[in-house]
Amino acid sequence: MKNEDPLTWMWLDACEMVRQAERLHRRLFGVGHRDAPFPCWEPPVDIYETARELHVIALLPGVDQDKLAVTIDGGILTITGSSPFPVPVKAHIHRLEIPYGDFEKTIALPSPAYQLTGTDYRNGCLTLSLHKPAENEP
Repeated sequence: MKNEDPLTWMWLDACEMVRQAERLHRRLFGVGHRDAPFPCWEPPVDIYETARELHVIALLPGVDQDKLAVTIDGGILTITGSSPFPVPVKAHIHRLEIPYGDFEKTIALPSPAYQLTGTDYRNGCLTLSLHKPAENEP
């Protein structure tokens, strides 16, 4: 039951919205939870499937293409790399929300038979296309 005082319930609603935004931010740019051999962050990804392909889009703000590596091993897709810290050492930081440093994202593929057939990197987004094995393919 909401408090009758509008200022109280508006304040409580605003605090809950801030908590939800913080949870989403942690999920979007969280520290890696995997068994990475180094501290890292996990880039957010979108994954969608068509009749013949699986597509993975990874959000990698400020990452140079030559700092990326993509591997598939035993049905696990791994995207690794590094994002340089662009702020001068003596700068006074007012806010720091964009993740920097090493990153790693591992994705268990639905089948170990997927093969990487295309990569595209532009505007801070890495798009991977993986060939989906047909039902009768080994």
